[in-house]
Amino acid sequence: MRRPPLLGRLVVRIYLVCLAQLLVVVVGVAVLMHQSRIPESWLRGQGRYVVEQILPVLHDPAGLERALTQLRETAGARMTLYRPDRTQLASNVAPALPLPPDPIAASLQTTPPLVLPLVRPPRGPHGLAFHVGPPPPRRPGPGPFEVLMQSPELGPGPPPPPPAGAPGPVGVPFRPPESAGPGPPPGPFGVALTPPLGRPPSPPPPPPVQGWTVLDPGPPPPPPLQGWAVLDLRPPMPPPWQLAAVAGLVLAAVGIGSALLARSISRPLGTLSGAATRLGAGDLDARAALDQNDELGEVGRAFDGMADRVVALLRAEKALLAGVSHELRTPLARIRVALELAEEGDIITARASLADITDDLGELERLVDELLTAARLELGQSAPGAPALRPRTVEAAALAATAAERFLSVHPQHRLDAAVADSAGRLEADPALVSRVLNNLLDNAAKYSAPSAGWVRLGVEGTASEVTFTVEDHGAGIAPEDLPHVFTPFFRADRSRSRSTGGFGLGLSLARSIAEAHGGRLELASGPDAGTRATLVLPRSGPLHGTTPGASMGNTVAA
Repeated sequence: MRRPPLLGRLVVRIYLVCLAQLLVVVVGVAVLMHQSRIPESWLRGQGRYVVEQILPVLHDPAGLERALTQLRETAGARMTLYRPDRTQLASNVAPALPLPPDPIAASLQTTPPLVLPLVRPPRGPHGLAFHVGPPPPRRPGPGPFEVLMQSPELGPGPPPPPPAGAPGPVGVPFRPPESAGPGPPPGPFGVALTPPLGRPPSPPPPPPVQGWTVLDPGPPPPPPLQGWAVLDLRPPMPPPWQLAAVAGLVLAAVGIGSALLARSISRPLGTLSGAATRLGAGDLDARAALDQNDELGEVGRAFDGMADRVVALLRAEKALLAGVSHELRTPLARIRVALELAEEGDIITARASLADITDDLGELERLVDELLTAARLELGQSAPGAPALRPRTVEAAALAATAAERFLSVHPQHRLDAAVADSAGRLEADPALVSRVLNNLLDNAAKYSAPSAGWVRLGVEGTASEVTFTVEDHGAGIAPEDLPHVFTPFFRADRSRSRSTGGFGLGLSLARSIAEAHGGRLELASGPDAGTRATLVLPRSGPLHGTTPGASMGNTVAA
């Protein structure tokens, strides 16, 4: 049976659905973890806020205790404070949170617990700390504070350029106080002239530049360390409805996928179960009719095939019973009539009736014998422990010679052409059953062909693995519509329905069963008024169905 494609297989479909459900669960867990993750920005900001609340009351034990309690209740901050010498200052959690061995390195990390220094940087009027003093010795680049005075040799001029590669300092001109400069020129009487009334006075000329001041604040000094804070901050949990929504979506996706998968499996199984129940109840037309391209579809098609075979067997059994009843009734009726005639007539009539009774009893004997042989072969192929056949090594030419001799004695008015090839050789078979097949084929050739129609031919040839027997006649042949049914028990074509040629309709059926029991085959080729060619092919070796090991050892029939 052809296997379904990869994506159509049930196991692959189940695997893909489970994989999709697992992916949905992983996504849901990732979303929940993302919602409960502590953001780094929140952690740092919350840590700075807590430190700013602690610093003002750092040296007030009572205020510090109240601040720690309030921060734990309102902000959920669990913290422990340490002095610069690593001794514990205060804590709002028990046991206290430990201070790492290297708090400076730990303060650079953002993973809980958070370690922050307790510092209060000094601030000037503008947030900068300045240092004023004598100018430092010359060094590459500008110093923190340099005053460049006017040189007597150079006189006033622009400030010198900064050294190469140094940042540009801020140049501020340095001028003496305005009181040190000369006043307005005196008038004729030694009185300083002023501008006339109603006109703005002219601005005084700027004093001469006597130097430049270059400022470089430099890095501020580090603030004094007042201790360390070890914080275990808990971010606010997301609202319960968000967690419930994510969990609900995950459960809904998993549930829908599971429901669809279960329905895709249970629906065809229910259909198959219903068909089996109807068939068991006697509905011979019940079929699953599953068109799925997966393992369930294969099971459904196998069930339908099994149902077809069961129905065929039941109908064949009914036909067999009907045929046996008909074949038994006909000779029995003739026997009854012959007995009545013998009882009422004279001795001559009684003797003639007894002869007819003998013929009818022989016909019944042949019928019973064929039925028993067919039953024995059927049991040998299907039931263990059935009566064993009797195979032995036999010459194919000997089988053909025995069949030809019988044919000439039973049908002396027909001519037989027997040809046995040198390649016929030997084969392992039950000689009685094979002879029965050859006799049946030759009898049919004699029944359905007139002696004047030509020769009946019997041929035997072989290959390395098979032996082929051929029986050919030039008789009436078989109609095309009857040819598919000639191996059906008790089937007889219309032209053969006579006592002289009709038989019981079991011969070809029995012959085919014998061929199949040997592992071979029986084929017919025929046409109206074109004769019939029967071909029996048997393997040279191999145990028969229903035989016992070693049954053929030491038994050889020679020509």
